[in-house]
Amino acid sequence: MKRKISLFLLAMVLVVTFAGCGKYGTAGGVKSGMENETESETMPVKTSLSDFNIVTTSANKVILDCDMGFVNDDSFALMFLLQADKLGYIDLMGVVVSGGNKIGAVAVNATLLQLEAVGRTDIPVYIGRDEPLKGFNVERASKTDWPGEVYSNLEKYVTPDNYHNQGELYNSSWGYSETKAQEESASRFMREQVKQYPGEVTILCVGPATNVALACQEDDTFAQNTAGIIYMGGKLKKDASFNWWYDADAVKICLESDFPKQIICTSEISGTMGIPSKFIEELAGYEKSAVAKFFAERETIANSNKKLWDVVIPAVYMCPELVTVSEERAVTVSVEEDTYGQMEFAENGTKATVVSEVNGQDVYALMKILFGE
Repeated sequence: MKRKISLFLLAMVLVVTFAGCGKYGTAGGVKSGMENETESETMPVKTSLSDFNIVTTSANKVILDCDMGFVNDDSFALMFLLQADKLGYIDLMGVVVSGGNKIGAVAVNATLLQLEAVGRTDIPVYIGRDEPLKGFNVERASKTDWPGEVYSNLEKYVTPDNYHNQGELYNSSWGYSETKAQEESASRFMREQVKQYPGEVTILCVGPATNVALACQEDDTFAQNTAGIIYMGGKLKKDASFNWWYDADAVKICLESDFPKQIICTSEISGTMGIPSKFIEELAGYEKSAVAKFFAERETIANSNKKLWDVVIPAVYMCPELVTVSEERAVTVSVEEDTYGQMEFAENGTKATVVSEVNGQDVYALMKILFGE
């Protein structure tokens, strides 16, 4: 009974955070990893959208901030949101693109191409910044085992606005998109939408936080006029997640800004997010779905994603009960060279809901159902 009450309270916290359904409360650790593992083994797989407590509607406005690649985990998050938008569970206002997984020019083109592939060119794409706020730090990147493709390709670098003129970065197997990105910058787009719809727009930041930080710097009312922000990044362990390591200075600005609610989905969630072995293969059965067809036709590259971190963000936004372990803490991020990007806890400071575990089985079930629609 106590565990059920805790789950209910957590759901209410996240509902209030982004759907505006009541007063915000304190989230605590919902249950241990062992309890979640046992329950996952016995819990029946959900088979319809009605099996989920989806708390959002088309009134919930969303901006996706991503570091897109070709059929990477950002792609799954994008397609998840496209289907949710199609079915009236959210209003996807646009996609803003940063660097991180890819250099910005590649990421923008990849976003446009994938929207074209599923017939959703109605969703606008905005060019963001791929260079960290304080510049590319090659020396720092050389000290890590995972510098990312950006640092590996800096000698080929072209600016994000050259997404149709990538030089040596051009991938002929994908080609260039027929559609174009918007002329308006990513940070300006976000600022204008938040100003037009105060308290209604949630930022889903599944890549580095550079674009959001720029919006905060350019308008000191930006953060407080959003509905909140959810990050993919941060680690409970003494290590930096890639997204926060890429531009910890940007994360620090965001954490210290006046977002009404902040939720951090840490890298620890990957422990329950191993992609099911036949997940992509089973999507081939949904012949009428452009999204399912998109992944089924690209099965090899889709299956190369061993973990799908980013899709957790739209999943827990729409269905808070998918969170199984969370805690409200005062959070900051280190910008010191030796610990750059590491999440830290303080006695005082920005309070955020830190999510470290989700029900991976149900996340995949929800995604599969959405993709089939």
